[in-house]
Amino acid sequence: MRDIELSSLVHPTVTQSHLFNQLSSLLDKAMSQFTASTDIVEYCAPLLHRLIEEQGEDVAALVERLVWPKAGEQSYARRRLMESPDGQWSIYAICWLPGQYTPIHDHGTWGVVGVLSGCLFEHQMACIQRDETNHLYRLSPAGVTLLSKGAVNTFVPEPDHIHRSGVPQSGEPTASLHLYGRVMTHYHAYDLEQGTRQRLDVE
Repeated sequence: MRDIELSSLVHPTVTQSHLFNQLSSLLDKAMSQFTASTDIVEYCAPLLHRLIEEQGEDVAALVERLVWPKAGEQSYARRRLMESPDGQWSIYAICWLPGQYTPIHDHGTWGVVGVLSGCLFEHQMACIQRDETNHLYRLSPAGVTLLSKGAVNTFVPEPDHIHRSGVPQSGEPTASLHLYGRVMTHYHAYDLEQGTRQRLDVE
């Protein structure tokens, strides 16, 4: 995956909006009240859903200020918008044009994803054979979830959620907001045919 130049993806005043003030307060409160990943995502998911519904103007402003990939580019655009001083949480915006997908990957943490516009396709993977000694990770497709505007999805790292997300060629431009339990500077990408995975370092 190639990340698009970060400085061009969003207007710098976006994260000063009421939406982001509420998001940072929400995440700080979640981290202070809960330690289990399942409790954190259960707390954050309905509140993110409510914010997307109630803060329509801020959501529209965020989507408007995102710079989308140019037509014909293979890579989607990923932008870190905010993170806590201690690195306990981070917020990213990701946008796709039709035909753009993430690699198959995991996260190593919890996550809450809300769709801001369009329709996000999530292809889940089941790990049917895991041999860390020989670096073997056999995956099998385990279903597809369609997340339309306003929908919220979650995952936890026990066991780690393995999937790929994006938009099929027949879809529409899509933007989503991702809350994570760490700063996502790396993750594992999986090769479905070879049954292998590798660490990818990203911004």
